[in-house]
Amino acid sequence: MTTFTGFCFICTLLVSLTFASRTETSLTTLHASVSSSISPTTKEEFIAIYHMDVEMGKSIDLTCGNFTNKDILHVIWEIEPYVGNSCRLAKSKKDPPEDSCKDRRQVKSKIGRNNTEEQFYLHIPELEFKYEGIYKCEVVYNGGAWKEHLYLNATVSPSIYTNVERLSDGTVKLVCQASNGKPAANISWTTGDDSTQKNSADFNGTISVKSWIIIPANASLEDIFCKVEHKTWNRTQSRNFTVPEHKGPDSWIFWIAIPGVILLICLIIATSFYFIRKHLSHFRNCTKATMPAPTPPAVAIPSKITEVDELEPYASYVERVNSIYNSSAELCNV
Repeated sequence: MTTFTGFCFICTLLVSLTFASRTETSLTTLHASVSSSISPTTKEEFIAIYHMDVEMGKSIDLTCGNFTNKDILHVIWEIEPYVGNSCRLAKSKKDPPEDSCKDRRQVKSKIGRNNTEEQFYLHIPELEFKYEGIYKCEVVYNGGAWKEHLYLNATVSPSIYTNVERLSDGTVKLVCQASNGKPAANISWTTGDDSTQKNSADFNGTISVKSWIIIPANASLEDIFCKVEHKTWNRTQSRNFTVPEHKGPDSWIFWIAIPGVILLICLIIATSFYFIRKHLSHFRNCTKATMPAPTPPAVAIPSKITEVDELEPYASYVERVNSIYNSSAELCNV
């Protein structure tokens, strides 16, 4: 029994020594790897990835790493916009600057805090949507190189609008809208999740979010709020609602519409009466003109005059006797 116990003790001791030796070897290897990666004498290459959200219209300076020493050789920016063609900006201590973007973005240099160390940075005077994209920078120094991938996004604060609509069935529709924001705003209600939401893209690259709920006509609005959250705000904004009074037939629209309708009816009646009267008088004149003239009574004429009349043509006689008839006929023919 004693022999077996001693054998187990010896085996356990050997296993412990072996594990400790492997652990120490692993830690030594890891430490050596980290040390070699940060050593300025190696030719290792580092890539860091960042995401940056900047408010639209603001001026920003993008730096590539924290290199502010005199060992920097040059800085290169490869810009891949979300929309449009890629371009390149570069600046070196020895070579002339390079700029294929041809816009207001440019690589500048500035002196560090101790007034002896120079740092290169990419300056954007006023952020626009066209400047959004992936900014790949590379810093080359005597000991190696440093690379970063920066995803730049513009943000826009939305405008909040509320509206209350009374529907035909008596219910009330509460509308809360966050317009022209980027990214899209988040709208919630104190009443729960019984809401409908619709997102729409605006022409300038922003997003409008519209949310609404339907409540009964007699529901109280004291505890109903819409809450709007956005990335550019430090806190949530809330809006309350007031239901408009239901307006019946005594509304101002009703009192404006009735006089207008009455005036229109009177105008139609007066116009019709004028045209009827005008055409009726004209019709009466034409009817009188077309009636045959009465035969003139027989008058005793002396024999000498009779002889003269018998010599005149019949047409001249008719024209002389029926001059009133001819005037009426000319009136109708006009």
